[in-house]
Amino acid sequence: MQTLSDVVRDVAKKEGLSRDGRKEGPFRGLMSRWRRRESGIELLRILAMLMIVGHHCATHASIQLDILPPSAFRFFMLMQIPFGKIGVALFFMISAWFLCEAEDPKLRQSLRRIWNLEREVLFYSISIFILCSLLDVQSSLTNETVVFSSLFPIASGNWWYLTAYVMFLLLYPFLTIGFKKIGYKRHGIICLIFLVAWGLIYGMTGLGNMNFSNYSFVYFVYLYILISFYRWYMKPLSTKAAMLFCGVGTLFVVLNVAIRDYVPMDLGFIENVDHNRLFLCSEGKAPIVLVSFGLLILFSRWNFCSTFINAVSSATFGVYLIHEHFSLRDYLWSDELYPFSKLIVSDHAILSCIAIIVLIFIGCIVIDIVRQICFVICVDRKADMLFDMLCNDISSSSRIRRIKKRFVDKYLRENVDEPDDNEN
Repeated sequence: MQTLSDVVRDVAKKEGLSRDGRKEGPFRGLMSRWRRRESGIELLRILAMLMIVGHHCATHASIQLDILPPSAFRFFMLMQIPFGKIGVALFFMISAWFLCEAEDPKLRQSLRRIWNLEREVLFYSISIFILCSLLDVQSSLTNETVVFSSLFPIASGNWWYLTAYVMFLLLYPFLTIGFKKIGYKRHGIICLIFLVAWGLIYGMTGLGNMNFSNYSFVYFVYLYILISFYRWYMKPLSTKAAMLFCGVGTLFVVLNVAIRDYVPMDLGFIENVDHNRLFLCSEGKAPIVLVSFGLLILFSRWNFCSTFINAVSSATFGVYLIHEHFSLRDYLWSDELYPFSKLIVSDHAILSCIAIIVLIFIGCIVIDIVRQICFVICVDRKADMLFDMLCNDISSSSRIRRIKKRFVDKYLRENVDEPDDNEN
């Protein structure tokens, strides 16, 4: 049963009013949304996206690291590879940090999140497609593939993180309810199995075929299992323990990159090391998870509120969508925009790369802030009403109810035993 405050909030939301009954303008609503965020966590989200942009600079720019001799610049660029993996883990962990707090998550809530993502993604996908067509920016894909990918970006996997995250959101309500049902002991056993398998056996030795290939959403499930167990059952780690996690993980990463950078290539014991992944620097590796988890704990304890930081953080997903679009990616990191190949002989190569990363980040932030303002004025309220209307029509459909009663409910009664809530 809804309380009076819930009714007031729902009515105010539909009518565009604040809680005190005054008309709430679009900009005031946007500012209110930014102020509600925890700035410590949001600052970490900004740092994570900067790491991701730096990773793309190292992997997409026309800088041939293989032919460079060991140097500070080469070491700096190689370090962007594990930094990007840490950034991806952090970006998802921040979402999981808040998602696992829901007492009774519903599929409709996940669908609403996907709906909100979809309209932002479609905006960028179609806008960038039109812009690149007008500017005659060439793509490595065929015209038919470009059109299909622009109209159906999630299904086509234009942005691997987005597709994997949407798949996770569809499973998230059931994962959360399921892990709460099995209780502390079984949840802990699953965490232990994953930590041994991916954290030690694969995470530290590389043995077995247990990597998260093709950027699977299973990686997100793995991280969510760990985060949810910590949030639900464990005592908060001390600041010293979190710093130890960061230190140990960073030590392993730096040693791995240093060995890859300075040890001669003719030594047999590193010939099997993948240059793009390195050895301890890919998804799910123990050092990556240690650093990410330690940073999340540290920044979550930094309690302050900054509207500026929160506003910038709200646009970080837009940074990813813009600079990692398949049509813009090659152009942004090509010599046509900036002569990356000349950095090899530059005395300020590291500073130049940092400047490029920051400029791309700031430019994308400004674009997405403008997009948010336009959406608040023209799109958000109508899109929310359309989503509610579609969900209500589908849920109230007599045909849907008959199918559910005839097949789903009947199958559950005949094939699924009721769990024993006391058994953990």
